[in-house]
Formats: sequence, C-alpha cells, structure tokens
Amino acid sequence: PRSTLFPYTTLFRSAEDNLLWQLEEDYWLCGCATRAQTTDIDSIAAFGGHVGVVTGDALIKAHENGRTWTKLKMRDKCITRPSIGIAVMGYTAEAVPDDDKGTQAMICTSVWVRKNGIWSHVQHQQAPT
Repeated sequence: PRSTLFPYTTLFRSAEDNLLWQLEEDYWLCGCATRAQTTDIDSIAAFGGHVGVVTGDALIKAHENGRTWTKLKMRDKCITRPSIGIAVMGYTAEAVPDDDKGTQAMICTSVWVRKNGIWSHVQHQQAPT
C-alpha cells in the first residue's frame, strides 16, 4: 500500500482533509463575504426550491439572498481525491437557520480545487433529505 511506502502522505492528506472539512463548514456558517472569498469564479451550485442551478452572478446573488446558518452538523462524511489538487466531498448536513425555525436535513456534495496552493470551491449541491 502507498501509505506504507510514503507514510508522510497519509499524515499530510489527513491534515488537508481536516482543512477541507473546515472550509466546508465555513461555507455554511461564515456568511456571504466568506463564501465569496472561497468560491471560484467558475463555480456551479445546485440548491433546492426556487434557486435551482446557478453560476456566476446568479450564484453571488444566491449567496447574498440565501439563508444564514447558525449551527451545522455533518454526518456520513466521505472525501475522495480523483486527482492531485481535487477533493470531492459528500455528507449529510443538519443545519439550523438563523431564524431558528428548526433543524433542516440535507444531502450535499462539494468539489474543491487547489490552485496555486489555495483551495477554491467549484461545486456545491444540496437537497432536502
């Protein structure tokens, strides 16, 4: 196995996975300004309801007009690395909106790409469970 030959890659990957999960949590909880900083200009997102599939200016507007979340629990987390600098994530989210009208459960996927050493969000999908 590769981890036997290169034990440092397992440690690095684990630390990087932790960073990616933190970035994903921040995407939910830190509001529109932080989302704008970590969302790639070519990102695509799919949200339930009237928003649908958005990119570019429509995604920026969706972030600005979207819900603000105060609590998040991610379960059933999985992450894959199809290529160097690409992380594909999937999980079930239980989130509480800022109006505190109860927990909402969603199934989600996200794709992050590392460009020049910086992780950028290029895809996000969430749908009610």
